[in-house]
Amino acid sequence: MAIIDSLKFKTLEHKEKFELRDLLWELFEDYYSDSFAVKIPQNIYFEQLKNPKYYVNVIYSNNKDYKKDIIGICEYAVINDFNPIFPKSVNMGVIIKSKYRKKGIGTHFFSETIKQIEDKGFEWITCNTLSRNLNMKYLLNKLNFKFRCVVKDFVKVSNTLEDLEYYDLDLREK
Repeated sequence: MAIIDSLKFKTLEHKEKFELRDLLWELFEDYYSDSFAVKIPQNIYFEQLKNPKYYVNVIYSNNKDYKKDIIGICEYAVINDFNPIFPKSVNMGVIIKSKYRKKGIGTHFFSETIKQIEDKGFEWITCNTLSRNLNMKYLLNKLNFKFRCVVKDFVKVSNTLEDLEYYDLDLREK
């Protein structure tokens, strides 16, 4: 049995997002151990959780209490408030705990989240990643995201300015 078959996927209700904020933050702390991680302050993330247009899908072990072993999230936020060119668009990301990476989990649940986004009527998904995050770039290419642009020296990571790449997926092309 593949590890993916033993995992479940749940979309958190709006109030659950904030109730589980500390568990979700643990994922970010694990992610921040990566050299390419762009850190956001905890208080800003906790504010984001209050936004009803921010959706969190948790990936967890196949047990009765999903809160005990969340191993990853696929999240997306509606961005059409400031995107008049693509009014039905979201920005999407994924975080998988380091010990569960390279097992197909991110790819599988990223794909499931894309289906969910499409079912909600959205037409456009954007993602961004640091240029040196080869795993995320591989995932985006594998899922047919198109590279759009790079912004040089966009964000500071470990006292170094890093390039940020933007990718998108036009769901109307499927």
